[in-house]
Amino acid sequence: MFGAETGMKLAFCPLRQCGSRLRSSARARHQRGADGESVRMLPRLAPQRLLLGIVAFASILLFFRALYNAPRAPDETPVRTVPFRFEPIVQPKPPQQQAPPQPIITQEERRDTRCVYKRECASPELTIKLGAETRHSSPFGCLNELKIFEAKDLKKGVNVLVLNEDTLTSENMFSFDVEKTDEPLISWLRQMKEYRVILLVSLGDVAEYISPDARKLLALFGAIQDWRHGSAYAMLGQWGLTSGQAVELTYSLSELATPRSLLDGCYGFPLGDLRNVSYLQNTGTVNRVDEKKLAQFLEPVRVNVKLGDQWANCGRDTSCGEDELPMYFYSGLNKEDAPKMCIGDRIVFARKLNDAGRGLNVAVIDPKSRAVVRVGHFDTYEQESSGLERFLDLVEPGQIVAAVSFDEASTTLSEMAKQILYELGSSMIHRIKFRAAWYFVGQKGINAYTPFEDLNYPTGNNWPAPIKTWICVPINLSGHKDVASLRVVQRQNIPKRHFCAKYDGHDEFCGEKAIDRPIIPMPASDKESGGHPVYNVPIIVVSGLDFDSLRITLEALLALPGINTQMLLVSHNHQYKEPADLAALFHAKPISLNISSQYNDMLKMSVEAAFALFPKATEVIVLEEDTTPTAALLQTMAQLLSVMRQDDDISLVQGFNWNGLQRTSRDEQAVYRVAEHAPAYGFMLKRSVFEHNIKANNACCHELHHWKMTGLDALVVDVSRVTVRSRDPENFGAAVERALVRGPRRQSGMETTLDFGNIGSRQSYLASVQRLVANSTILEVNRTADWKTWKPEAYESVLNRMFDSTERSTVTIRYRSQFKLKALLALFGALHFEDFIPGAFDRYIRFYFDDIHVVLERLQ
Repeated sequence: MFGAETGMKLAFCPLRQCGSRLRSSARARHQRGADGESVRMLPRLAPQRLLLGIVAFASILLFFRALYNAPRAPDETPVRTVPFRFEPIVQPKPPQQQAPPQPIITQEERRDTRCVYKRECASPELTIKLGAETRHSSPFGCLNELKIFEAKDLKKGVNVLVLNEDTLTSENMFSFDVEKTDEPLISWLRQMKEYRVILLVSLGDVAEYISPDARKLLALFGAIQDWRHGSAYAMLGQWGLTSGQAVELTYSLSELATPRSLLDGCYGFPLGDLRNVSYLQNTGTVNRVDEKKLAQFLEPVRVNVKLGDQWANCGRDTSCGEDELPMYFYSGLNKEDAPKMCIGDRIVFARKLNDAGRGLNVAVIDPKSRAVVRVGHFDTYEQESSGLERFLDLVEPGQIVAAVSFDEASTTLSEMAKQILYELGSSMIHRIKFRAAWYFVGQKGINAYTPFEDLNYPTGNNWPAPIKTWICVPINLSGHKDVASLRVVQRQNIPKRHFCAKYDGHDEFCGEKAIDRPIIPMPASDKESGGHPVYNVPIIVVSGLDFDSLRITLEALLALPGINTQMLLVSHNHQYKEPADLAALFHAKPISLNISSQYNDMLKMSVEAAFALFPKATEVIVLEEDTTPTAALLQTMAQLLSVMRQDDDISLVQGFNWNGLQRTSRDEQAVYRVAEHAPAYGFMLKRSVFEHNIKANNACCHELHHWKMTGLDALVVDVSRVTVRSRDPENFGAAVERALVRGPRRQSGMETTLDFGNIGSRQSYLASVQRLVANSTILEVNRTADWKTWKPEAYESVLNRMFDSTERSTVTIRYRSQFKLKALLALFGALHFEDFIPGAFDRYIRFYFDDIHVVLERLQ
């Protein structure tokens, strides 16, 4: 009996207490025996029996320990509290297949961030040290003994310190959040004084938010502009340096710190040969989104954190370790109470603080600066949890997530939200029940179960025992992963995986081979083209109800060389969340429109929203539903943009040609000037035309693709620069839509120099067509005996013979009546609409028939 009791005490009491109890028991037995009292003593155990008992007891302990530590599915993990101040033991998630054991990754080796002047630096050189952001370390810098870029002062985006070259003193530090717009960074770089020195570090994965405009300005400080997705950046540059002469580095954000993540040396100024680049600083207009107006179209995400009272060590008697954060969680006694959360000596959630209340109260912490960067309250009892899903999807790798429930948090908590919390390290979220009390601390990319979690269930009709715990949380929970799991997490595209888990119908996009493929825009084919004004024209994709079609369009857009995602918008019906999630996945800004009528109204509202969001933009590029740009779209628009801006009579540039069938289009260099052409599928529209001819004219635009553009012309390419995906012909209503399925269409996917020298004005274009007619083979319908019955199938062979007999590449056919025009167009397979004729200008209509350039001329 004594042996069993001792074993229980050894298992559950502190070592010193258990040892003292054993010594006390031994002394008591010895004293009783010495007094000679008649006391029944426990029988002595034979050595063999004692040894067997110890072995059996040890075997039982090992069995239960192995059972407890075995990998479990989320719903099989035991509920357990966190040992106070114990080093966390992270349970690995069950692997798909049994893998050989891997060595454990230790915490990141500390970088030497001390600021010390190097004696080898010759006066007046400065000792400069710049450390790029790494997996566990924030960027930092040193100027001789002066520490710069303190973690508490850095902000996500680009952080810059300016030095005066003459005095070698720091002037100021600036931070630019480039995620929504990089216009403040561009404006600041344009105002930079001559020969100033800049020290720059990035924070966060923000490379793809740096537009070609900003990169071109950084090149004036010697940068080479080679900074892409997944990398941190640090640079020492100077105004006037030739591109490539700056001291710079890029470093993978998923890697631990190594000497390659550090710039460290002696630097004198100037850094190299300087040139006057002031004339390059202010070239071109930069259009960027109006952030205040954009907020009106977006579901709000709380980013302004209001910190409450200070609370030393969050109420703990002793301080946490150097690499730990003190935290306190309280889930509330009942619904009349209030939740409370403390992080790092400050109250984050409490009554009337950061909207704390029923459901889940969540905070996001940057482990490098140890600052609370975002907070959110989500009523998952009454409201859907899509807002919580988006909030959690914005968590960046390495960031810590802390959550505490209050009142009831399970009713509307979606499976996707649970899955994201599970990926953050929760082992209990799948077992949360009605009015259960829950707290949790996890980390993005942990790939393991966090030890910082507890779950209390209510009994009967009673409230559960409230969570009330003080803990010390290591800032690098992810340091407990093994090598194999770390590499897997680095390769995974978690936002894309979440999207594919939520939505069906994207089989190719979400397939096994494509699921983790990164979504990044294509850089410009050359540095100069990236600065063309067309890359500052907003692009809006007007979504319909086929969201896989929208995905195809967005994929094609990001494949366009030089695409500027700062200018990319996706409009969608507010009733659907999927297009908004798709837009965010492709670095575009989702625009939610409250509309329940036809697509035509959706199109008008989308164009209006684009111009409102980009108040400086004079044009907008529009892509309708089921429309995919070819690789030549932006290059074509770039060539025609200046022509469009110089001629007030031009309303739009059409990237889609109604006559762009295989037999009726041929020349990829040809551009037509077409009278009163309505915008359709893929086009670039002027703001002035939209304001005066469309928005202010209620009678103009009631029918899709038949907007009345009275008195205005369009520039139309002969070979389309967009592809329109045909739907089921039985579902087509209007003749305009049925025209899409008349036959195979031709598209240009190659960059081509356009022949547009004569389209700059109505007079020059008309004169060029008349010269074309004068040098062509001319046929007159009324003087040709064969043209009597007007049956296209009977006379197409006659036309072919006539074309074969001509030595000229252009044929002009003259006609007099509208009836004969319709018959002629039908003969060639060209299109004719009641309100406009594709290819028509003045009395001429142009298109191709196989290799022959055809001009139809109406006689007076």
